[in-house]
Amino acid sequence: MRVVALALALAGLGASVAAAQELAEVPPVPSPREASLELAMRQADQQFDAVSFLGAQRSLLMGVFETYCAAELLIPPETGFSGLEFGLGLGCLVGATTLWVMGIRRLLHPKEGEHAHERLVGYYRDRRAGSVDLDALEADLRASARRDRRRRWVRFSLGVLELAASATLAGLTARDRIERSSGSAIAIGTAVIAVLGLAHAFLRSPAERALAAHEERSSAW
Repeated sequence: MRVVALALALAGLGASVAAAQELAEVPPVPSPREASLELAMRQADQQFDAVSFLGAQRSLLMGVFETYCAAELLIPPETGFSGLEFGLGLGCLVGATTLWVMGIRRLLHPKEGEHAHERLVGYYRDRRAGSVDLDALEADLRASARRDRRRRWVRFSLGVLELAASATLAGLTARDRIERSSGSAIAIGTAVIAVLGLAHAFLRSPAERALAAHEERSSAW
């Protein structure tokens, strides 16, 4: 009986040591600031990245439209085409190729989502190592949000320029400088793409939404 009791005691001691080791490996309970920041980074990583998706869809749509414009302008009509139409056709062909490449690349590899995932993985790695730098993480999240805001301003500016280009093309078509059927199609398509670009500019990125939620929670402390 004594042998059995001693064996049970040793087994219990071994279990206690193993449990203590497991507890030592578990990271400490995060502070409210760290918990809020972790939640913000998880939101940025897990939320659907509508900005990248719509940006890729818009690029592909523009590529289809530019391909149509290039075909309309570069295929000689019965009356022949002018130098202006030939130049616009070459520009549309180059633009179509660029937009197809950009759209497919962004659809397969969204930059915003990849950066958010890398930031979250780095946080968990640092947390396991016990060397989490909250200031650096917050600075990185703010930098991502600031970069995305600049991109939204660029998209807004491009949308305004595309509207101006649509008006210019409509004017050239009205003065018979461009063949009416192709000129009207290009002007209308450019206007549609401009409107989509302006709508795209008002979408906040996951990093912007996550930072706003983190700052809102932080203000309540």
